[in-house]
Amino acid sequence: MVVLEDGKLNKKEYRKFHVHYDKKPNDIAMLKEVLARRLEHCEWPLPQVVLVDGGKGQLSASKRILSYYKLKIPVLAFAKGERVVFNNSFLRKTSLNQMPNQIKNLILLADDEAHRFAISYHKKLRQKNLLNF
Repeated sequence: MVVLEDGKLNKKEYRKFHVHYDKKPNDIAMLKEVLARRLEHCEWPLPQVVLVDGGKGQLSASKRILSYYKLKIPVLAFAKGERVVFNNSFLRKTSLNQMPNQIKNLILLADDEAHRFAISYHKKLRQKNLLNF
């Protein structure tokens, strides 16, 4: 999880979640688990917006979790391959190129940083597992 405040990365607020799953990975189930665990931390301030990596499935899963917690936080889902953003109000998609540059740049910054952070975490986990083998 990465955090942006006032349009800037706040690395002190980044969090890593060890996701639990049975048999094989399931993106939507893992997203639901992470979002639920994030929202259970009452000591952390609630986000103003949630941006998830994916499309309509990830958006719907995020909406269900927020609804379960009775929260009305806007959710955006960024489908990088299509370069579109799905919005939770209408389940409609908007091309990234149709968005104002400031919003587009924030989405790209958050997406790039989340991937960088996750990849570095997974590399550390794999290295640790190799050393413990």
